[in-house]
Amino acid sequence: MVGQSVEHPAMDSEILKIIIVVGMACSSIAGLMAYVITFNEYSHHFAERRDAVKQSLEAAGVTLLFFVALTAAIGFFITYWI
Repeated sequence: MVGQSVEHPAMDSEILKIIIVVGMACSSIAGLMAYVITFNEYSHHFAERRDAVKQSLEAAGVTLLFFVALTAAIGFFITYWI
């Protein structure tokens, strides 16, 4: 047993949960900011507000999904490979 590390799966899952919760909060903020920024820009280019809202929601959704996936990948990497 000398030189072998003892794994603590419960601790790993707690760290993963914390990373995912923090990542979801930050991803939500990123999605909100993407919406605000793109709506501000698109409102200058689209004649109808509805088109600007639709495009901005799409950008916000893509941003949210990207950061959620990135956070999950980093969380799994940190939890299981480091």
